[in-house]
Amino acid sequence: MHACPRCWEVIEQPAVFAEAAVLSEGSFVQDNVGRAAPAVAVEQSYEPYQSFDQRPVPDHTVTQQAPVVAYQPAAPVRVRDRRKMRLGRAIGIGLAAGLLVAIGLIALEAVGPRLRGNQPDQVRLTREAFPEMDFAISAPRSWDVRPQTVGGLPAVTFLEPAREGGKRSVRVAVDRTSLDRARQTADTRGSTSARRYEEINIVGGIRLDGRETFRHIYLEGDEYRETWWVTRDSGTYRIEFRSPLSRREESAQLNVRLARTFDIL
Repeated sequence: MHACPRCWEVIEQPAVFAEAAVLSEGSFVQDNVGRAAPAVAVEQSYEPYQSFDQRPVPDHTVTQQAPVVAYQPAAPVRVRDRRKMRLGRAIGIGLAAGLLVAIGLIALEAVGPRLRGNQPDQVRLTREAFPEMDFAISAPRSWDVRPQTVGGLPAVTFLEPAREGGKRSVRVAVDRTSLDRARQTADTRGSTSARRYEEINIVGGIRLDGRETFRHIYLEGDEYRETWWVTRDSGTYRIEFRSPLSRREESAQLNVRLARTFDIL
């Protein structure tokens, strides 16, 4: 039985509906004991029914999968001991440095004597006497000696060998020019020179072997030159030094050393 929702008149209900109440707003539910109770509207959420033995429905959505790459074992890598590598590198550097030092020492041993021999204060000198010209002078032992005649008067020239440069020379000549006349010539040398001339200095008041001397220093062309004039009984001796301009300092020191050995016999 159930009540009419409009007039609340009790209406008989088939037995099939006696167990389940019809849920609607303002209706009554007939329970098992025949007592009517107001129905309460309950908001429920319904989910698809799944039994315990029902398996999940497979998802047939097509997705792009990453290509399957067959596994390939990596090639075996040979691992070296870092300490051994460092030790080997240090040994290699040490051997290379030792080799360079050895080569340097050998080269120094071969070239050193020549370099030391070219220093002005270390050049080996030998004394050369020329009785026919009444003088003696020391010159580098390795230089060549060439007697000659200059202006009809005797002279001698010392030439540096090619292995030592071959561009320096010393010439000693007998000259009839007096010392005063030689000094006047030195003062006017610039105007009479055929090549580019630059005077450096004229040094007077010096003596060689007790004889009055002056030193004329100048550049002519690409040469560094010195002329030492030494008075003699009649005329003078003229000592001429020549060298490349690039060896000016070295030659200037050597020239002084050689001039100081000049002796009148």
